[in-house]
Amino acid sequence: DLEPGVDTIYDVDARADGEEQPQLEVSPITMYVTEYAERQFCQIAASASFICYGLRAGQIRVLHKDTAMRSLLRGHTQQIAD
Repeated sequence: DLEPGVDTIYDVDARADGEEQPQLEVSPITMYVTEYAERQFCQIAASASFICYGLRAGQIRVLHKDTAMRSLLRGHTQQIAD
């Protein structure tokens, strides 16, 4: 049992005898075609609540992690990157 206010560390690589690696649930967030180009910046940003990524024509897609609600921000004129 976990006590409130007490730091706990969980080693995800540690396994008990006979325990298998748990399978994570996967949900795709987007699929779109882009041209390949080597770049030195991130095109996807994530926080505790949101995932954001740039689209074409100055648009930014924002997804809320908990509710899966999404929004589209328009009108950006500069390159979208970190």
